[in-house]
Amino acid sequence: MAKDKPVTVSVLIPARNEEHFISECLESIFQNDFPRSDYEILLIDGVSSDRTVEIAAALCPPDGSLRVLKNEKGTIPAALNMGISEARGRIVIRMDAHAAYSKDYIQRSVRLLEESGADNVGGVVKSISKSSSIVGTTIAAVLSDSAAVGDSQFRVGAGVPVFVDTVFGGCYKTATLKKLGGYDEGVLYSEDYLMNLRLRRSGGRILLDPKIVCSYYPRVTMAAFLRQTARNGYWTIIPLSIVSDYRPAPRHLAPLCFVLTLMALTGVDILWGNGIPATFLVFLAIYGIYAGSFGLKIGSRLGIKYFFSSMAVLGLLHLVYGLGSLAGCVALAAVFPASPSAVSAKICLSFMAKRLFDVMCSFAGLVVFSPLLMVAAIAIKLGSRGPLFYRGARVGLHGKPFLILKFRTMVVNADKIGGPSTSADDPRVTQIGSLLRQYKLDELPQLINVLAGDMSLVGPRPEVPSEVAEYDDNSRRLLLVRPGITDYASIRFRNEGEILRGHADTHKTYKELIQPEKIRLGLKYVDERSLWLDIKLIFMTLGSLGPIK
Repeated sequence: MAKDKPVTVSVLIPARNEEHFISECLESIFQNDFPRSDYEILLIDGVSSDRTVEIAAALCPPDGSLRVLKNEKGTIPAALNMGISEARGRIVIRMDAHAAYSKDYIQRSVRLLEESGADNVGGVVKSISKSSSIVGTTIAAVLSDSAAVGDSQFRVGAGVPVFVDTVFGGCYKTATLKKLGGYDEGVLYSEDYLMNLRLRRSGGRILLDPKIVCSYYPRVTMAAFLRQTARNGYWTIIPLSIVSDYRPAPRHLAPLCFVLTLMALTGVDILWGNGIPATFLVFLAIYGIYAGSFGLKIGSRLGIKYFFSSMAVLGLLHLVYGLGSLAGCVALAAVFPASPSAVSAKICLSFMAKRLFDVMCSFAGLVVFSPLLMVAAIAIKLGSRGPLFYRGARVGLHGKPFLILKFRTMVVNADKIGGPSTSADDPRVTQIGSLLRQYKLDELPQLINVLAGDMSLVGPRPEVPSEVAEYDDNSRRLLLVRPGITDYASIRFRNEGEILRGHADTHKTYKELIQPEKIRLGLKYVDERSLWLDIKLIFMTLGSLGPIK
């Protein structure tokens, strides 16, 4: 395409490290039925460190309709502003590299923009997983349902063309974007919503046509999905400090309200100090019914195995998005100057956020793992006589004693037969108990301890009273936090039973070879603790699961 050849449409694609998606995205655009001579594609690369630019260059047609621009700033708003500045078309269509577009996407968008009188036109995105895994498929299903994303019509669809508050990407007249001053480069994310908000405030209208369709590929791993969700929640709030007339939509604030309600009820729990109040349980029950009905809806469509996964992803979406928004509120308010009262407020907020995270995740865990819990319970009762659970005395936060819950893996009265340390060849361990210990399934009931407030998901493992009595002053710092189901030491000594195998005095060996390092790692957690560290350690723990060798 000659450089001075007039074009009607400039397609803008911000991209960075999109080697797994850029080929399908560009090929779907090249296959559009809009005349090739009437549009150009500007791929604005944010200094990718993978093969994105190389792949795009290989796909460049001889007519030069694809140009690759280098975006040194690396942000999406900067990329879009660069694209607007370089665009030769009188119409701009903003597209995403994580998507593939229908053959009539450009033609329908342009025709509707010119015929409807709207100032921005967009369509519906169909979330499709690039992975066949349960997690990836569930994430795509959740992001397409109004129970999860509210009235975001570009995600959930519409029966007829309808005016909305925002659309995915969008088709604008180039002059309109320039008149609005382009994208605000201080707002790193939520740039489409903010642009459409400014457009509406200036009297413009945004039209969604359900016949304009693209396939969007969301994140397929839980870690990537949660990172993006937390970021989206955070950037729902941050523009309030940058754009004077910015107002988030009610659907954007719903997860924050959800989290604040849970925090308020957690505050009551902390003040009462006697377990979880009835109002808290009622609130969780109501949300559980909501999530359960959602799980039934997804499960009936995709299969029963998606019942629990969709409930879990829905809960995590709302929780993590809300926590991201809460972090945005904290950053926005800047309420933590170097004063004793502010430090106390920060500690209190951190404490409540951790407790909230524990309660939500333990509740979700009990729901998701309930089939496994039932199978384990039946196996224990069939395998040997005795109670289902082991209740052992442990020392918790600030030295408060509590009873830890585990599935029973030993014979009855095992604590009277031998010591507190257990080797892999300990004759007290039952056959079913050995299997449960292999996969750490015996510790699942401790989610009840977490829900009740005796433990946390992450923290130093709780010790028996006799061991705590021997702590020196430094070791007693372990009691400054709630004990946890997992921590650095749990991952490091996951094969503790194998280390103790063959030793006549297992407890003596434990105190010599294991306990000092456990205490050191526990103190390391106490000194470094944060909600983000908790999340990291949970994923590290999940990654370490498997048979102990």
